[in-house]
Amino acid sequence: MTKLAYCCLMFLATSCGAGWSDYTEEIEEGYTWVNEGDPVNVIISDVKGVNSLAYLRKYCNNGAYICAWQADSAQIHRSGLKSGGMKENSYVYDSSDRFYIIDVKGKHQYGPYQKDAFFTKVKSLNIHVSWKPISYQ
Repeated sequence: MTKLAYCCLMFLATSCGAGWSDYTEEIEEGYTWVNEGDPVNVIISDVKGVNSLAYLRKYCNNGAYICAWQADSAQIHRSGLKSGGMKENSYVYDSSDRFYIIDVKGKHQYGPYQKDAFFTKVKSLNIHVSWKPISYQ
């Protein structure tokens, strides 16, 4: 294949539709994790009464609950933070971060919480939080 044809093929493959960095994973029925390679990681909810969440750093799931760690979108845009920066500081909590809990079976969403209130709530619900790393593919 010529170099020009290869370049054209690469351009079309990366500019149309889902890019190479896009990654989706069904978390539970009705909930999908979408990583678009930028700080715009999303949990999409098809469940009535549960909002989709964007600008997520990480999530965890135990089958009964989904916990989500959300970065402040204004701070991301202000600082120009990219997903790589969030990956490097993967467990550094910021005071502007918010946390949510989705009750999968009860179809209910708790939050937003600040860090301390979130960990108090997960303890009361007997949820073990083990953040799943963001997948950069």
